[in-house]
Amino acid sequence: MLDHLIYTNCAVKKRGFKLFLLGILLLVLLRGPLFRWCIRYECTSTQEIYRLQDEVLLAQLREEIAKTSARDIWNWAEFAQRFTARHLRFVTNPESSQPEQVWSNGKAHCVGYAALMGAVLEEVYRLKHDEILLSPKVTHCRGEIYLLGWRLTGPNRLAFFRDHDFIYVSSSVYSDAEAYDPAIYDYLRIKRVRAQ
Repeated sequence: MLDHLIYTNCAVKKRGFKLFLLGILLLVLLRGPLFRWCIRYECTSTQEIYRLQDEVLLAQLREEIAKTSARDIWNWAEFAQRFTARHLRFVTNPESSQPEQVWSNGKAHCVGYAALMGAVLEEVYRLKHDEILLSPKVTHCRGEIYLLGWRLTGPNRLAFFRDHDFIYVSSSVYSDAEAYDPAIYDYLRIKRVRAQ
């Protein structure tokens, strides 16, 4: 009788552990759709996108572009996001918002991430304008973040939580548009975010 209870208890614990692992696996695999379902970005103002001038950065970017064979504007946006995440580390203290300084320092907060991604993406589109099928518009947005309708950012918050920067890419031919948050991509590998 005691052996049967021990065996049953162990079987229940193993099944519970397997369900826990399955839940974690599903969260990892579905993190993008779950994030887009829970979190919404809203663009309230736009920032200037600077043209890259640093020859070392431009040479490295051209070398990586030459190795990539994408023709779609969304693939190039993901390329720019990967490039940005690979070269930056997130910090909470204020840093430069100039893309070349951010790249040379290797650290940034959301403003620097978006500034570098926007500048890289504009350079990609300049270099590949003959090959890209649809002409895109890149916007560096500053705005609000909402979690299930509840605003996480705002003027009455601490400086770090007042607003958030991200990149919005729209097609000039179709009404397609995608939003990208390179800081979130750097840590969670979520390629796109939901924005209005």
